Amino acid sequence: MCSEIMATNSGSEFVSTLHAIRNRFDQASSREKVRLLTSLADATVSATKSLRTLHSVLCYLRAFPDNEHVFRAADTLLGDFGQRIKRLSRSRRNALDDSGIAGTTTRYEYSYHVAKLLSKRYPANVDIDWPRYEEPEKLDEILCHTLAHAEEAVFEEGEVSTRQWVRNAKGKLTLTDLAWLLIQLENTPQLRNLRALSYDAAAVPLVIGLGSSDASITHNRLPVRRMHYRHDGMRPAPSSARRLITCELPGIRRLPRDRARRLIDTATTCLAVRHREVYSITHGNPDEVYEAPLGCGVTLGVIGVLPEHRLNLEANYGYLLFANGMPVGYGGVSPLFRQANTGVNIFEEYRRSEAAFLFAQTLRAFRTLFGVTRFVANPYQFGEGNLEAIGSGAFWFYYKLGFRPADAAVARLADREWTQLQSKPRHRSDAATLKRLAHGDLHLTLPGARKNQLFEERGLYRCALGITSLIAEQEMPDRRKAVAGIVARVAETLSASGVSRWPASERRAFVRLAPVVGLIEGLDGWPAGEKRKLVSLMRAKGGPSERVFAHRLRDHDQFRAALTRYCKNCAKRG
Repeated sequence: MCSEIMATNSGSEFVSTLHAIRNRFDQASSREKVRLLTSLADATVSATKSLRTLHSVLCYLRAFPDNEHVFRAADTLLGDFGQRIKRLSRSRRNALDDSGIAGTTTRYEYSYHVAKLLSKRYPANVDIDWPRYEEPEKLDEILCHTLAHAEEAVFEEGEVSTRQWVRNAKGKLTLTDLAWLLIQLENTPQLRNLRALSYDAAAVPLVIGLGSSDASITHNRLPVRRMHYRHDGMRPAPSSARRLITCELPGIRRLPRDRARRLIDTATTCLAVRHREVYSITHGNPDEVYEAPLGCGVTLGVIGVLPEHRLNLEANYGYLLFANGMPVGYGGVSPLFRQANTGVNIFEEYRRSEAAFLFAQTLRAFRTLFGVTRFVANPYQFGEGNLEAIGSGAFWFYYKLGFRPADAAVARLADREWTQLQSKPRHRSDAATLKRLAHGDLHLTLPGARKNQLFEERGLYRCALGITSLIAEQEMPDRRKAVAGIVARVAETLSASGVSRWPASERRAFVRLAPVVGLIEGLDGWPAGEKRKLVSLMRAKGGPSERVFAHRLRDHDQFRAALTRYCKNCAKRG
């Protein structure tokens, strides 16, 4: 095969062959990778599809190199990829837009918080995409609050476009239009409390010139102290994922603030260029980021949420998987009592690696961090409204790791289909079957899990509806005063004295959770010890580490049982 490859000068053929052997780790394949990478250094690759494939393979080999020779060759080619793109014609470069490759352009409508982060990190690269802004007049709702009284007549006449008005208002300031707009949102009193909502409502499209910056997929990575080489190839799925997950994962540590901040920024950016966003990563808390070693140069970064952005009852964490510093996958985990909702997404460049092993290790880290006894995967993760998950057969990825359908009818269908797959090696589940399987949650139950400890996630919705009714029952036109009355009653019932002297984040957490606690019947009859535990739990929601809250929520069985009864009674009443 080697002589046949070297006899041709076709860069596209080199790329195709390299892609075919990227996940083979025998000695012959390793030597062949080095030969192909060396040839590609001087080969011309101009076809868009081949360039995308080459970039994807280089990322894969940079994350999972066979040896130092493969790593250095792949890393060098990645480092020069922007120059390769620069040599293309404009039309070919444009065809690579939104690929995330160095030297290309990314366009997307980001949320306020992501736009702010991107503008801060890459001030010269990110701006408003005016030519693709179909309704720029939506910005007028923001801009009208920035006007001096004497300007209003000109603005209201409509003779000047929104874009031109921004340019006029900016004058000679050396800022992008986006940076100028974000400053107005930050400093205009009328907008300060609603800046995120105002910005998101304006639906502002942005354009990012990636250039050679680390915003690109090509260059976005974390530094590593030493590279790990895949002499033995990829690790297979564990023979018993449940047993592996139950074992404590050693070596998990909380990162110092500077490293945590860098990890959050790397995670946010690598998602942004792929047109993705995870709430818990966007609002990442640099005071609570954990790093877990998963072996073979793979690490897991688990990102907590800033206190002011936390969910009401669930804890909430985002995570990113790194292989030799390269971001290879992401997801989230939401501990709730003794369970946790989770899922995994491996980036396209890193498919056909060791996803099953890594996800099992990730669940093991979550088990170690939060002590839960059940993992829940929602239907979207494996197919409901997700054609990519249907196409990849994601249901069976979870099933092989021990997840099982919560719905009895779906469980019977899964058992029948699994029998077919086992008895007929060439059988494949069709799309119609996979869509039927993607109905209802999947559960992975660990030793110690009890059925009566499961809190149905629909209970969160029932609680939210119940709180609306509870507020209405106060019969006050001013809902803020009604909520304040509920908070005061809950504080009195729980003997929570001195709330006004607590840290601001703990007071906010207590106020947010009090209406949930106010739904509980017979709260005044609880033992004093259980009340104190509940107050401690509520305060922990606003503490520096939400993990403390997750543990206290997990251990408060009386609170879980009381909310479960409330939700069941709501269901009976319809």
